Amino acid sequence: MRAYRMPYMGKVRKVRFHIASYQNTGNLAIEIMAKMGPFRWEPCDMMTVNLSKQFGPEFALIDTNHVGEEVLGWLIRKKLAIKTGWAEQSGFCMYPQVRFHKDFLKRADPEGYREHISYWEIKTDDNEGACVVVE
Repeated sequence: MRAYRMPYMGKVRKVRFHIASYQNTGNLAIEIMAKMGPFRWEPCDMMTVNLSKQFGPEFALIDTNHVGEEVLGWLIRKKLAIKTGWAEQSGFCMYPQVRFHKDFLKRADPEGYREHISYWEIKTDDNEGACVVVE
């Protein structure tokens, strides 16, 4: 797993990302791992949210309500993801959709990405296809 320096909770912090899939939709789930000591990384937050729609293997809704707009800006500036122009509302919050670059996901967590992408490969083999929402 590769480490990144990302603005988070008002500071620039050294973080790693755990790539996974949300169980009910298969959508991309990204967990933020924080360095808690010289050799210890612990989960500290979710970068993404899982709402009602199924998007596709590299698409996710960013939890700007919880992790902040600064994380979304960082992803775009670092060219790790691009905004799709679509967002989903839940309660009073709007969650913008991004499409992550495959290279970033592969570098961030190679094993997690392989497991995540295998869900979509099986789904495509079953002729169900992926519903990608980009407007």
